[in-house]
Amino acid sequence: MKGRLIVCLLAAFVLGAAGCSSSAGGANGGSSLDGNQWRAVTTDGKVLSGIAVDGAAGVLRVVNESDATIGAPTLAIYDLNTGEPVEISLSASSEIPSGGTAGANLTFPDGAAPADSALLTLSLGNEPAAVFMTSSEYSELSPVALDPSLAAYIDPLSGEWSFEMDLGVEYLTGTNCPSAPLSMTSVGECTLIVSSSGYAATWTIDGSVIALSRSASSNAFESAAYYFEVESDEGTVYGTNGWTLTPSSSTSIAGTLAWNNNLGCSANYPIWMSHNVSSSPVIHALCEGTWNISYSSMVCGGNVISPASLPLLPYPQGTLDVTYLLEEPISLTLGSFSNYQSLPNIGGTNTYGTLLPNIVLGTTTDPAGAPLTIVGGLQLTAVSPTQMSGVLVMNGFGVTPCSGAAVVMMTSVTGC
Repeated sequence: MKGRLIVCLLAAFVLGAAGCSSSAGGANGGSSLDGNQWRAVTTDGKVLSGIAVDGAAGVLRVVNESDATIGAPTLAIYDLNTGEPVEISLSASSEIPSGGTAGANLTFPDGAAPADSALLTLSLGNEPAAVFMTSSEYSELSPVALDPSLAAYIDPLSGEWSFEMDLGVEYLTGTNCPSAPLSMTSVGECTLIVSSSGYAATWTIDGSVIALSRSASSNAFESAAYYFEVESDEGTVYGTNGWTLTPSSSTSIAGTLAWNNNLGCSANYPIWMSHNVSSSPVIHALCEGTWNISYSSMVCGGNVISPASLPLLPYPQGTLDVTYLLEEPISLTLGSFSNYQSLPNIGGTNTYGTLLPNIVLGTTTDPAGAPLTIVGGLQLTAVSPTQMSGVLVMNGFGVTPCSGAAVVMMTSVTGC
């Protein structure tokens, strides 16, 4: 992908580590946006938007597939040298009724078409709603939930699975590998819960809950990519590792754990899983009110980011509201996120949200002091009514773009 960094996140706990692709699509009305160079979708998939670019001008279209009237659209493009948004002029803008479509001519403020690495945002009624991506990125990340005709998946059964992973030294390649690696085989039991749509799953292994997702173009589930600290002669660097699980049948899965110390050594450790017992999850009724929120080391490229430096990131506490339909939870609203940024329930699971970086969290600085605007995607899994764990994925927009992820832990303060 050119310019922009879309994170394929990976969960980690091997060789000292702690601890892709999901999300945006074109729903029924989205076909009217085909051919647009830029596309955007709200986290619940109900509002879709496209920009057709013609030099310094273009046309905006917004499709409202929600059941309510939405606010008047506005657009902005970020000045990556200052980290500040600049309004994109629209010829007209007004509220859009349920089922409606609106269009407007636009003019880019710098007199030229935006580069693929640009950060463009959509607001509705002055509330942040979505972040645009190029059409090629949009097509690759389109989930089956919104484009079922693209799905050609094998859906593994939910329930208890046997797990085996070979951590043999023969899989290590390159230089600067661990000086005394130990060959071993990890064997045990795990739980895999697949969503009703088939495009997402939660994998509980060794006490950790790992969110998995797959795009409309791949049968493989991927987790998120995490960083872990590696000490070198030059100081601390950050390695990565993560999971890919590919079902060959409803009861058999093969996969890999990709590990890289980013000092020249990497490995792809093979994984085998077989289904034992089918089961369905108990859907937790989450407690509303105040929650404590913590993040592991937030690393975007080589940038270590303080969560306190991102004003729109819920931290260290946030208020959680749950929306229900017929006693089933359908979405969460967390902290400072707008209604358009609510975290939808992934049907049939205790997981909410998306790994698509679609929320502007704020502007901080990179190690050189240059502005760095962070866009995030948040996915959380309830492990009880008072506890959630998950992942925050990040794309950084600035003079030097970056990508990264952090583990999220949430605990209810007020209880139910």
